[in-house]
Amino acid sequence: MEHHNNFLVYILVLFKYIHCSDYQPPPKPDEIPHPKDLFEAYYKCLERKNAWYLNMKDKSEAKLIQEGHTLKLDCNICISPAHDINSYTWEWKVKRGEDIVEKPVILKEKTRFLTDEKTLVIKGVQIEDAGDYFCLRNNEYEAVYRLDVVLKERRVQVVESGDQGRQPKNSQRLDEHNLWLFTSWSSWTRCNHCDKLGQRRRIGICTVKKINSSLEVLPIDAPVLAEYPEGVPCRSTLIPMYLSNLPVVLARRSETMMGYCKIPCPTIPPPRNITDDTGAVIETVNEAEGFYSLRDHKDGKPTFPPLVKRQSMYLERGKRVYLECPHEKSTEELVHWQNGTLTLNPRIIRKISRGRVRIDTQNRLHIRRLQPWDEKAYSCWISGKHIATIKIIVTEVPVRNLKDYIAMAGFAVFILVFCCICVSICKGRNKKTAQ
Repeated sequence: MEHHNNFLVYILVLFKYIHCSDYQPPPKPDEIPHPKDLFEAYYKCLERKNAWYLNMKDKSEAKLIQEGHTLKLDCNICISPAHDINSYTWEWKVKRGEDIVEKPVILKEKTRFLTDEKTLVIKGVQIEDAGDYFCLRNNEYEAVYRLDVVLKERRVQVVESGDQGRQPKNSQRLDEHNLWLFTSWSSWTRCNHCDKLGQRRRIGICTVKKINSSLEVLPIDAPVLAEYPEGVPCRSTLIPMYLSNLPVVLARRSETMMGYCKIPCPTIPPPRNITDDTGAVIETVNEAEGFYSLRDHKDGKPTFPPLVKRQSMYLERGKRVYLECPHEKSTEELVHWQNGTLTLNPRIIRKISRGRVRIDTQNRLHIRRLQPWDEKAYSCWISGKHIATIKIIVTEVPVRNLKDYIAMAGFAVFILVFCCICVSICKGRNKKTAQ
C-alpha cells in the first residue's frame, strides 16, 4: 500500500514538473525528489507553523524595518506535495492606521510584488507602509504581521574594538525607569576586497528594552516594550514621546562600525569539458573568461550575467549631488566606489577633500560644490562585481553674453522714449483744453 501511495505521489510531482515545461525542461527521473522526503519536509513545516502559532500572543508577528530598505513578508505556507500552490486563491491585505477595514495590497511590477512562494516583497519601504499585513489563502488567514517603519537617522561612525578612533558606546542601565539602553548590531558585511586589506561594516541601532520584563516602565508604562521583548529602536514611531524625549535617549546615537578585513579570493574554476553520449570531448569552455556553451541549454541561449548599468548626469558647477548604487539594499553587502581606477576610501576621501566629498553610511557618494575636476566616471562595486557606472558632466552656469545686454538696454531705451512721448502728448492736450 505504501509503494502504491508513493507511486501516485511520484506521478503527481512529475505532472507538476511537466506542467511547467513551457518555462524549463522537465527534470531527469533521478532529479525528482523522493515522495518520502517531500512529505517529511511538509510535516516539519506544519510542526514549525504550529509552534509559531502557539508562541504568538495575538497570532501576529511584529516587524521593524528601517525606511528605504527592502521588506520580505513570508506567508508561512505548508503545501502538501499532492497539491499545487497555484490551485489556491492567494491575497495580501493591509490595514494602516487610518484605515477602518483591510484593503488589498496594490502590487507593482518592480517595487511591490509576490514571489512564487507568495512572499510579499516591498522595495524602498516608506513610513506610510506601516500597518497590519495579512496573508490569506482561500480567504483564510495564514500569516499576520504588524509592521513599523523606523525613520532614517544620521549615524555616528565608530571603529572596531582595539582600533584607533572613536569607540562604540557601552550599554546603559536606567534603573530609575526600568530601561536598558543598548546598541543592537547587525551582522558584518562581506569584505569589499580579497587577497588584500579591505573593509567591512555593520550597523548598530540604538535600542531600548525593559530590564525586568515583569515590571512596568517608570514613571509611565510603555506596553509596546512587552510586545517587543528583544527591544525597540529608539527612533521608532512606536516609542511613546515621553520615552523617546528622555535626555539620555536623545543623546544616544545609532552607530556605523567600520573594520578591516582580509579574505582569500575565490578560486577560478578551470575550463570545463563537454562530452557527448559516448564520452568523447566535443567542446571545452572557460566560463571564468566569459565563454559559454550553447549545448548546456535546450533553447540554445545561455544565461548571461546582468549588464552593468550606465548613466550620465549633466550638472551645473557649484551644485550638490549624491550618487547611489542601483542595487537592493542589504546589510550583507558593502558598496565601494571608484573614481576611474582609484578606489575611494570612506575614511581618507573625507579628510583629503575637507568634507566636500564623502561616503555616508548608506553607501551613497556625496559631492558638494561641484568643480570641473569632478567630471569623471564613478563606478560602484559589490563583492568584486561591477554594478553601475555614473558619468558626471559638469557644465558652467550660463552667463549672458554682450548681445543679450545690448538687446536689454535697447528695449529699456525704447520703453523710456515711449513713456516720454506719451507724457508730452498728454501735456499738449491739457494746454489746449485750458485755452
